[in-house]
Amino acid sequence: MLDLSNKINLYIKRNKISNILLSISGGVDSIVLFHILQKIAQKQNNIQISVYHINYNLHKYSTDAYKLCLYYANKYNIIMYEDSVSIPSNNFECNAREIRYKNLRKISKNYSFD
Repeated sequence: MLDLSNKINLYIKRNKISNILLSISGGVDSIVLFHILQKIAQKQNNIQISVYHINYNLHKYSTDAYKLCLYYANKYNIIMYEDSVSIPSNNFECNAREIRYKNLRKISKNYSFD
């Protein structure tokens, strides 16, 4: 984990990133990445993190995942952008990705995220 944290920190420094929008699902991978970024941001005062969560309302744990993301955003006093959508099951992954990326681009542009 430390090696990954160091690699991410080095990437942030090399690319002069200071305003990060992280898309989080509430799953293990995105929450671990959130914690890594949060620790880096705590060490470096010049990094601002916000998160984005999109609830696809796909399964019975969708609301739990949303609540987990909201919990961490509130715990660390981080802005959380959010959407809730319903997508037909045919070609779900492709449609979900398109919606997520479109929303992330819009938020990034409106709030000048790196």
